[in-house]
Amino acid sequence: MRGLVLSFVFFCGIPVLKAQEPLKAQEPAAEIIDLAVMPLTPKRVAPETVSILDELLQAAVSRNKRYQVISVSDIYAMLKREKIKSVMGCDDIACAAEIGGALGVDHLLIGSVSQLGNQVIITLKLLNTRIQKVEGRGQAKVEADERFFADAIKSAVADLFAEQGAEGAFLDVSQPEPAAGQKRFRQIVLWSMTGMTLAATGMWAYYYAEAKRLNQKIRDTSGSAGNAVSLRDQALTADDRHYLSSVATGVSAGLTLGLWWMWEF
Repeated sequence: MRGLVLSFVFFCGIPVLKAQEPLKAQEPAAEIIDLAVMPLTPKRVAPETVSILDELLQAAVSRNKRYQVISVSDIYAMLKREKIKSVMGCDDIACAAEIGGALGVDHLLIGSVSQLGNQVIITLKLLNTRIQKVEGRGQAKVEADERFFADAIKSAVADLFAEQGAEGAFLDVSQPEPAAGQKRFRQIVLWSMTGMTLAATGMWAYYYAEAKRLNQKIRDTSGSAGNAVSLRDQALTADDRHYLSSVATGVSAGLTLGLWWMWEF
């Protein structure tokens, strides 16, 4: 019976966390929208730098599960040579509608990267070419230091999709990876919980063996009434501690598994 209690408590962290999975499966799949990410228009910024930023922008936008991204290289491959220059200078809705028609998509992401004094400014616009409407705007300003450019791209994209509300939320960038300090804290908690589980398991094994030894001794000395009472008291104490350590092991293991599941998945 106690083994059943131990098994139940040990795995109590898993079913509770998994109970929400069927609800996710019932949610209707969101429509995937084709989105052409246009090359950034450089303003007082080196072309080589802008080319790298184009790749970072494509990667950042690709993390939004709502969109199927058409990259800059795909755009160049799909458009005719005479359209390439107009792509690079496209910054209004009429131009975007023309490019969208040529690419066969309804949504374009256009933007620019500019240097003004000691600042670099990244500006983005999400255009719906079918209804000729600006659906979102995003901007980020950072110090003119290349170490900060990747973060600026992420911030601008997060700002862009934040304007669309929950439906178009930027899934990954708005929920960044835990900071180094937070990761360290989680590791400490998990290792501490693991240590507690191992300690409780050790106590459970010790009191199990102790209770078994005392009960055997009671059977061996059944003829001696004087020692029997004392041995029974010791055996009952060991048995109670064995039960408590079983519960402690199960609870500790369940919490450890639950925390690991939440933080890893």
